[in-house]
Amino acid sequence: MWPKNWQQLQQAAIAALRDGTELPELEPDESGDVTIRYGSAGLCVRVNRDTPQIGIFSRALLDVEATPALLDALNELNVQHRPATFYFYKSTVVAATEVDCDPFHPPALLRALRFLSQLVDEIDEDLSLRFGGRTCLQEAGPSADPGTACQRVN
Repeated sequence: MWPKNWQQLQQAAIAALRDGTELPELEPDESGDVTIRYGSAGLCVRVNRDTPQIGIFSRALLDVEATPALLDALNELNVQHRPATFYFYKSTVVAATEVDCDPFHPPALLRALRFLSQLVDEIDEDLSLRFGGRTCLQEAGPSADPGTACQRVN
């Protein structure tokens, strides 16, 4: 059974993220999102307020045009890298995944975070070279620097 409400789930998720990333300074922003930097990827962790799920997303490529070739590449990524989903939204390529939290299992959250962060860190620069635009972040190593990684994308 998941925590009684989204606030309890958020508290449990933040505790798991702090422990699993060894970033004790992680805090949610004003909208409740937690941002983690990994390599060139900025990831946002968001507790769903209506269902027992945690979404993880990354703005993998910014300021890019939606060309047919880019959309084809995103479809290929969707086939190759399940359970990640890639989509185009307002000149941004977004990579996302969700974690079911009924019950909440901290290792599942950490696996999903590691999976998406490594995937985005591996592919974002290649996408930028192929289709233009820029990656979200350019620094290596995990940190809790929020930057603009959690700008609303949905």
